[in-house]
Amino acid sequence: MLRGAAFALALCLGVAASAAGQEASDDSNPARPVLFSVRPEWYSRTPDVTQASVILRYDQALLRGQSWLPARTGLILRFELPTTATSVTGLPTQAGIGDAYAQALLVPSLSRRVALVAGSGVLMPTASDSLLGSGKWGMAPLTGPLVFFGPRTLLFVKVQDFVSVAGDPDRPDFHYLLVTPLWLHAIKQRWWIMLDSESKTDWMDDRRTGFKSGVQVGRAFAGRFGMWVKPEVWWGPNQSGQWNLKIGLVWHR
Repeated sequence: MLRGAAFALALCLGVAASAAGQEASDDSNPARPVLFSVRPEWYSRTPDVTQASVILRYDQALLRGQSWLPARTGLILRFELPTTATSVTGLPTQAGIGDAYAQALLVPSLSRRVALVAGSGVLMPTASDSLLGSGKWGMAPLTGPLVFFGPRTLLFVKVQDFVSVAGDPDRPDFHYLLVTPLWLHAIKQRWWIMLDSESKTDWMDDRRTGFKSGVQVGRAFAGRFGMWVKPEVWWGPNQSGQWNLKIGLVWHR
């Protein structure tokens, strides 16, 4: 169950494994890359601000069998680097490297059906232009339960707080909380569907909270390649955007 939890978690966090509903072989090897993805994304922030990104993402899982890990515990490492283009009405379009993101997650197994996810992310101000990043270093601790309902269905509730800790003093600080429940179901051996909603509470803006929801549909192909599509829409008061469209191209090694 722990081995399945680690791969399912990587899937839940947005990298759909080509082995939806299947297990990969030799996943205890810490030197072996587990997941790599190319993720094009399009955002409509406001009627005057649009953004397009291509995000390169690498994930590696270190699972049981590593002597230095606690018993019944896995570790998932992740790194993302976006190339971004931002268009603001009346201004030239800016394109270049965005802010990088790295993350480490511990996944202790509490029972055959329940695991706990805990760790932190780090935001790095690598953007090549002020329109493409925050200009701030940030920490993003997260936690949440991962619950299995049979071999093909799971629920994950992610709670993650993003806070700026250093960087350009002339750029605004940020501090916001994301709460993201998601439900994933594998259909036979090759298809899956994931439903999620996310609340964003801005601690620096009178705790204003906005919401978005999305549906991800994915399919695994031969050669350990997978693909998914996910539209998202913002709704309710205090919206941070209008709509997003994300596509994932995934190689599972």
